[in-house]
Amino acid sequence: MQLALAPVAFAQDGDLLLHDETYLLLDRLDIKGWVRDSSIRGIATERRPIPREWAAQWLARVDSQQLGRRDRAWLQRTRIRLDDAVAPWRTGPDDAWYTRGLFTDLFRNRRDLVAIRDGKFRLYANPIVAASIGTERLTGGVSNSVWRRTVGASVRGQFGSKLGYYADLMTTQVQLPQFQDDYVRANGAVPGAPFWKPFGTGGYDFFEWRGYLTYTPAEFLRIKFGHDRSAFGNGMQSLLLSDVATDYLLLSLTWRFWKLEYTSHFAQLTDFIPNKPDRQGSYPRKYGAFHVLTYRPIPQVSVSVYEAVLTDPRDRGFELQYLNPLIFFRAVEQAVGSPDNSLLGLMVKANLWKRFQLSGQLMIDDYNFGARRDGSGWWGNKTGVQLAGKYIDVLGVETLDLQLEYNTIRPYAYGHFNVVTNFTHYGQLLAHPMGANLNEVSVAVNYQPIPRLYLYARAMRVEQGRDENGINYGADPFRADAPVPGRSFGNITGQGLSEQLTVLQGRATYQLWNSGLYFDLEGMYRQSSLATTGDALILQAGLRLNLPNRPALF
Repeated sequence: MQLALAPVAFAQDGDLLLHDETYLLLDRLDIKGWVRDSSIRGIATERRPIPREWAAQWLARVDSQQLGRRDRAWLQRTRIRLDDAVAPWRTGPDDAWYTRGLFTDLFRNRRDLVAIRDGKFRLYANPIVAASIGTERLTGGVSNSVWRRTVGASVRGQFGSKLGYYADLMTTQVQLPQFQDDYVRANGAVPGAPFWKPFGTGGYDFFEWRGYLTYTPAEFLRIKFGHDRSAFGNGMQSLLLSDVATDYLLLSLTWRFWKLEYTSHFAQLTDFIPNKPDRQGSYPRKYGAFHVLTYRPIPQVSVSVYEAVLTDPRDRGFELQYLNPLIFFRAVEQAVGSPDNSLLGLMVKANLWKRFQLSGQLMIDDYNFGARRDGSGWWGNKTGVQLAGKYIDVLGVETLDLQLEYNTIRPYAYGHFNVVTNFTHYGQLLAHPMGANLNEVSVAVNYQPIPRLYLYARAMRVEQGRDENGINYGADPFRADAPVPGRSFGNITGQGLSEQLTVLQGRATYQLWNSGLYFDLEGMYRQSSLATTGDALILQAGLRLNLPNRPALF
């Protein structure tokens, strides 16, 4: 089946959900460079989530005749699921899918439960359901049940061609594996979730919600305001801003012109206090401002400059100068004598020979060149580096993709003398999910042997220096960043109590029809040198409808 090209003008809508399978296809087609219409801008894959209409417009101009059989089928399935202009639409009683009366708008496009077109108004509504069950076996024969169930609904659409909307609401009950349960006990927060309540024996119960408006007053500007999360980077991990933490209130402005894409991202974050009594009022707020400027000199190469600042409003209120989208945060900090926490970053990406992608990130939390004259390993030089590569269609096997990644983060990165402005939100980390003071190597493989069957495998090795005897060795951003007493110099990555972590993951996912219904079968082996319960083997199976699979990255 060949799909006709969709119209050039695409209406405003919501974003692709993070971790949707569409991102795998976008990455592959970006590396292959199969877009032949020079009037269509490329997508800055460094910034996620990607607007749904941008992805639809980009995919509509892919030269499918240049793709292999599996990629072509994948593209067709994705466009039916993603592009409202491609999804079939019942037009009248002669259509086999046509129904009358109350049910006229049910499955009208054979994709969404409710689909309404009324003039320039669009509404698409769907249920969200996920259920999984499994077991965790620990060294010594101890076994625990692990399971999750999620029920909710989503709605998206647009008013005219410039104003779009998205909202979802989900309730989840979950029994976590031991290593994630240990995180909850240590930090008081469920990874990726907001406020939670105990459920049953050792389980957790929480609501999740997202909701935002998008507005495009001109072709070159898109504005998004609401409750969601974002991530920057092409790797499995991000050293700059990840989607590990739960959602937050945000305002995001994105300009696209010439060879540039510029994003100003403002966030209201939460300084989480575990076990806070209600009589103490709401959780304290803190604010973050982020800028990312991406330059694409040629379609195959992009260079992005990043800056961020986190501020504590309790003493002097929010610094209004941070709202200026065209400003250098560090200069403002120095000019006003600010005690806020700022970061700088660099992202680079190059696609080579339509098979390879090389990328990297540089994160600079603090760096004092003058301290190098006094010795090496000054504790305040807090940096991180990521080196990564992708190789698609390995050895000529279509859809067999290999990804390699190395991360190193120096001690005390993401921390601050004021714990409120640490690079955290709601008891969760905003960048690498394991914090700092670590070296990490990861290898991942994606393969689609037959249409709609996605195979994924990942191996990860982490060496991290943990705190010991109450001494801060620089792994935990939740602590105030202060060096080991009497050791301002001589700090090295991995110092402290050494943890050796090995994680092996595998997942098989089958997509039923061209829908958002998936069946997952997955397993994980986790070995930590500091785990008191020994090694863990986790096996799970589940179904999910209209909800991406979110991997555990630590």
